[in-house]
Amino acid sequence: MMSIDLSGKVFFMALDHEDIYKHLDFIQLTITRMGANSFLIKGWTVTLVAALLAFTADKDKVITGAWICLIPSLLFWGLDAYYLRQERLFRKLYDVVRLREKTDFSLHAHDVEEAKCVQGWFRTMFTVTLMPFYGLLIAVVIFIAAYNPTVKKTAPSQPTSTFTNQPGK
Repeated sequence: MMSIDLSGKVFFMALDHEDIYKHLDFIQLTITRMGANSFLIKGWTVTLVAALLAFTADKDKVITGAWICLIPSLLFWGLDAYYLRQERLFRKLYDVVRLREKTDFSLHAHDVEEAKCVQGWFRTMFTVTLMPFYGLLIAVVIFIAAYNPTVKKTAPSQPTSTFTNQPGK
């Protein structure tokens, strides 16, 4: 590859390897961003579920609030699975680019996705990295919804009679 520096001198450089290294840096930054997004989603999930449970801690509302906590838990679980799948696609793209002689700086993981070398989104939800976290969170929410110690169970009241047995009347 021919380049011209600021003084006007022409020199030749083989930038193919440097281009590949730069492309690999771009892909690695994307992988890092996907991992950070996954971490943030887990934090938001715990925060939102805890806040919903705290706001609905009233005796009458805790059961309804606990069931409502399932909605953001499931939505964030799906979103986290999406980011984990994207991270895995970019890891495969990294391996493909690493073995190339030249690069086109493409960050499209479509070729890797079409090769079916990464699990689908739904199967990613039930991987070892996501299932323990979200499974435990959802189990705790269901436990709180099903077993609520703040609601006192009262015995059925005795029927009252309008007739009283009072001596002397």
